[in-house]
Amino acid sequence: MRWHRHRPSKPGEPMSDPEFEEWQSRAEELDQVAVDAVDGGDAQQIGQAFTDLADHLIGVAETDEVIEHLLIARDAWTEAAEDRKSTECLAAAAYLATQNGDYDDAAFGFEVCVDEYRAIGEDKLAAEAANNLGSVLTQIGEFGRAEVALSGALEFYRRTGMIDAIPEVQVNLGGLYGATGRITDAERELNSARDYFDSTTQHKNSATASMALAALYIQNPGQLYRARGETERAIETFAHLDLINEQRDAEIVLAYCLAMVGEWPRAMSLYDTAKEYYNDVGRPDKAAAVDYNLANMFVQLGQFDRADAAFDSAAAGLTAAGQHHQLSRLEWNRVKRYVTEGAVNSRDRAALTEKAVDAAVTSLIAADYERFQFVNPRRRADWAESLRERTAMTFSIVAHFGDPVVLADLIE
Repeated sequence: MRWHRHRPSKPGEPMSDPEFEEWQSRAEELDQVAVDAVDGGDAQQIGQAFTDLADHLIGVAETDEVIEHLLIARDAWTEAAEDRKSTECLAAAAYLATQNGDYDDAAFGFEVCVDEYRAIGEDKLAAEAANNLGSVLTQIGEFGRAEVALSGALEFYRRTGMIDAIPEVQVNLGGLYGATGRITDAERELNSARDYFDSTTQHKNSATASMALAALYIQNPGQLYRARGETERAIETFAHLDLINEQRDAEIVLAYCLAMVGEWPRAMSLYDTAKEYYNDVGRPDKAAAVDYNLANMFVQLGQFDRADAAFDSAAAGLTAAGQHHQLSRLEWNRVKRYVTEGAVNSRDRAALTEKAVDAAVTSLIAADYERFQFVNPRRRADWAESLRERTAMTFSIVAHFGDPVVLADLIE
């Protein structure tokens, strides 16, 4: 069993040695209770023992180990006909999977939870699971299913007068709408949510809404200053609240904003700090997002070897995280990388052209899959226009660099 002395006794503070020793003693005690329960064979006792053990281990043991204990507890609660407790264990496991970047497993878990809660008449818990499901589905590009889940949760909260629960769904809807090009809808939901959070002094949630707005504005170069302002506002809040995970997430967005206006040293420092942190806490998917941004920055700086290494690392991380819908954009940025070097490197121009075409075709194949991700007609039209532009640019690259063999292969 691998334990880490990082569960905080207070926000932002690790355990002291005496605290850890006390925690470890209790962990060993609960582990023995679980062993005894299994030996006894009573499903009720097994369910309770493994639930208690998992709760104690969260934040200290490996996440996969905690999830395993929760699933053992779930099976036992199911055998004991304790349906709500069984589903609660699955919901906790799905949430931990989300924190671990295992979005596919998390989506499956939350979807099952929605069905099971509804089956036992726990509609409030079903709506909560649907909200989580929609958020995770957005992460992996299942936008149509995400909208169904989030809209269902929002409708339930409005119908039952649960006003306090609505803004969190609006933040997730805003992220979804932003990802699918519905900018006006996204701004409406996010501003409404943030106004509520500000009025109720929910500082963390307000900062989260600010980050969602930053993600929206960052899509438009003309709105980059607004993205930077929202991000700096959020970082200040997260730092004040000692929310290191959220602070690092925000800092990579700020680093992107800085890189776009040529503030390279500060951007690089923020990227390096964030990547080191994500590697330390076992989040390769988030480290991949840093690599993705670093790769594009290295291209702008003309550091092409470093760009290639960052692109490769980012692609591996995105694939491992199930974020395949991001690969089209990544490959298209590789195209820009090869074209950029080809413009200044006449000796290797032919080889770079061939690589650019290979990357462009890979991007086109990935982009073609994206047509199934957009339920909004305007977003589908935008996708079709983007695909046409990429196809035309691919032919233009080959024609410009004058490789008739590659051009003939591409036409074929």
